Amino acid sequence: VTFRGHVTLGGDVFASAGAQDGLVASFDRSGTFRWARSFGGPTNDLVETTVGHPGGGVVVSGRFRENFDLEGVPLASEGDDDLLVTRWSVDGDLEWVVAAGSAGPDQLEASAVDGLGRLYVAGMAGGPMDLGGGHLPFGGGSDVFVASFRDEGSHRWSVAFGGGGEDVAEQLSVDAPGSVWLAGRFEETVDLGAETLVSAGLDDGFVVHLVEG
Repeated sequence: VTFRGHVTLGGDVFASAGAQDGLVASFDRSGTFRWARSFGGPTNDLVETTVGHPGGGVVVSGRFRENFDLEGVPLASEGDDDLLVTRWSVDGDLEWVVAAGSAGPDQLEASAVDGLGRLYVAGMAGGPMDLGGGHLPFGGGSDVFVASFRDEGSHRWSVAFGGGGEDVAEQLSVDAPGSVWLAGRFEETVDLGAETLVSAGLDDGFVVHLVEG
């Protein structure tokens, strides 16, 4: 979740370092508090998605601004909002961090984990962005991005598509390993490679099926 000010969990008090900070907490099946961790810097740092991992623990994703230290890992944004993906163990230890962004505003809107423990994330890129496989193409305005990471956090693949308007991925689902469904909205035209979509008005919706191979 995202919080502002102070939050008390299990007798522990968590204070935001700036405007808004992220908070991840764990409870057992009976609802008893186990642990919590907060993170953030002097400005808005937001949790956008949380998804359980089949190997245990949780993947928490969102966005951050400026600089802060996350459990000993120094983070520095590339410009405006940047992407932040973190994996936490069952016991609350930070296992890995992926941070990426462009000079513009970048937002992570959706995430999913397949049965092999591989992570998929999607959202909006405000400029050319490198998620681990080199800078992605950028059409202007904002573009859709989709990326996948291995169980240990390393980059598997990433793609981007869009036109000159505002193009955003808002929902993501994985129905089998390597089979990704993506939904969002676009303006004007968007080039999907195999097909070009043309908006009938201001914002139109899209659904895309991506298959690895």
